[in-house]
Amino acid sequence: MAQNQPIHRHYETVYLVRAEALDPDCEAIKKRLTDAIENGKGKVVRWENWGKRKLAYELQKQQKANYFYVNFVMQQDTVSEIDRNLRIIEQVLQFQTVRIAETVDMDKFDFEGESKKKTPLYLTPEEAAQREKEYREAWGEAAGFTDDDDADGDDDVGDDREVVR
Repeated sequence: MAQNQPIHRHYETVYLVRAEALDPDCEAIKKRLTDAIENGKGKVVRWENWGKRKLAYELQKQQKANYFYVNFVMQQDTVSEIDRNLRIIEQVLQFQTVRIAETVDMDKFDFEGESKKKTPLYLTPEEAAQREKEYREAWGEAAGFTDDDDADGDDDVGDDREVVR
């Protein structure tokens, strides 16, 4: 790499959007970040929507949030633009950007191979349903599943059982 060329680095960002945010709002955030990456002489490797999940702790009076993941390569001195955009978008509750690789040669980087990878948290709806089915079959009642459990996971374990005193 020539001495006067800017250094590109490989990054990933996870950001949380309010649970009540509509799809057009989430798409607008995605477009805004994509534009910031491309304006920073970078390229998006892949996007993942991890879906709506319960937060580990309350954020801005929110119990749940939509989780999004973006993997990208861009110039090191322009990554702060991603953080700035996420900081000023009201729908974004929290975010974190992590550097994966110190230097990337844009001509040699395997964008196609990287785009096919998935993070362990990303599952298609079909994969998620299959895993849940397998888990229920393997563990059943021992795992606390009951007939009235729903996808939100906000049921109390065993709430359909009689309380014996």
